[in-house]
Amino acid sequence: MARILIVDDEYSTRTALRFLLEEAGFQADEASSANAAIQKLGVDAYDLATIDLRMPDTNGVMDLDSGIKLCKHIKENYPKLPVIVFTVRADEEAIQACNNIINVGDNYITKPPNIKEFINKINNALKVEMEG
Repeated sequence: MARILIVDDEYSTRTALRFLLEEAGFQADEASSANAAIQKLGVDAYDLATIDLRMPDTNGVMDLDSGIKLCKHIKENYPKLPVIVFTVRADEEAIQACNNIINVGDNYITKPPNIKEFINKINNALKVEMEG
């Protein structure tokens, strides 16, 4: 069973995604911030991470940097960990910034996610990782 880390500052989004992933047969953990995700990644092994790029910084200000810094941390410390990026809309700035750090390709999804598309992206990302 694949283990997935859901990183999103919105409680309702995290819990809904966790429920959907568990219903689809995955094991899912939640992190409410980039810092919480970094701590979890240091303790537990994950097969994939989903990251909301725009999360509040430590001062509570919505910022693209939190998600980008987390992507950079993952690239440097867990280079084989597949990442699926969440954005509120097709945010070209956010996607390009993340692509400069990790190769997201088409592994991004807008909120609210189409559940079937989301599960397909997870399965495809996990399949590519297993083949690679």
